[in-house]
Amino acid sequence: MGANLLADGRGFIHPVAAAFSFREIQGADHPPAFIVYLAAGSLVGLRTFFEHQVWACFLGAATVGVVGLTGRRIGGPRAGLAGAGLAAVFPTMWMPDGWVLSETMAMFAVAVVILAAYRCWDDPRRATAIWLGVALGLAALSRSELVLLGPLIAMPL
Repeated sequence: MGANLLADGRGFIHPVAAAFSFREIQGADHPPAFIVYLAAGSLVGLRTFFEHQVWACFLGAATVGVVGLTGRRIGGPRAGLAGAGLAAVFPTMWMPDGWVLSETMAMFAVAVVILAAYRCWDDPRRATAIWLGVALGLAALSRSELVLLGPLIAMPL
């Protein structure tokens, strides 16, 4: 519901207050990345809970792909296929998709951060560092505790 409110231009409204007390109270209960992602789906007509579930599954599938690319970078093609296969069947990876939880975005963001960190390690240019910074920003906007990834990844790099 919060994504639909955002797509309607009403901002980050607290959905429970809007549903039960009919008041528009700005809410910051959840980090904004996943709500913005769902709002993008709402803008193209995916407005029901089931449609948001399907939309979240696309992000989960993208996570599997990024895990596969990261595995390929770390250990070769077989490791990439094994990583993607494990990510596809591991319940903790796919259950948040169906429940429409922000963990779907957090897992995608962490996978992108790890891939970007390896690319920055391989090719330390300004462009790869910018992509790593964008990935870290996405991670921080998906779960607040992922702000710690920045210092933890920057120190070894």
